[in-house]
Amino acid sequence: MFVVKKINNKKGQALVEAALTAPLIVFFLFTIIWFGRIMLTWQQLVSAARYGTDLIAYTPYNEEEIRADVMNYLCSDKTIGRTLSSSTVSIDELHISRFDTIDFTLFDFGDMNSFNPMEILKKAEVTAKFFKDSVVPDKSFIKISYKYRVPPILRSVSGNTLGEYFEIRVKSEILAGTGSPGENRR
Repeated sequence: MFVVKKINNKKGQALVEAALTAPLIVFFLFTIIWFGRIMLTWQQLVSAARYGTDLIAYTPYNEEEIRADVMNYLCSDKTIGRTLSSSTVSIDELHISRFDTIDFTLFDFGDMNSFNPMEILKKAEVTAKFFKDSVVPDKSFIKISYKYRVPPILRSVSGNTLGEYFEIRVKSEILAGTGSPGENRR
């Protein structure tokens, strides 16, 4: 009788499977990390744009001062956290409209004894007249863009459809006259 011995060499099979799947796992991990960095950068730009509109609403700064302050917010070495390169960040547009503050309060709840419905109607009429006369009140806004370099591995896999740079753009706006009175309140 012959004795047939089965060979269970599973180590070689596991090595081949690992060699085939490791590049895919590394690629997906790299893509997830890259996408996370894009989201982090986008959030930084959104925060900077909101900071810029806060400067427009609450300070008497002019356009140059706001541009410098927003760029300092993003690119200064003294900021805590991640700083962006000033060569890849640009403030595309900055528009400042300063109007008198619109009073949206129709009734002062502090004095209930002097409640007069006609006063409420007069205030509502004045507010409606403001919007009717100015059609659409001018908005103050800031637009920021950032050029993000696409890693070579992703460009090669996508067939170079991504290009060399990926641009992230954000915009923050406020309706002129609806914010805090700014320096008048302080």
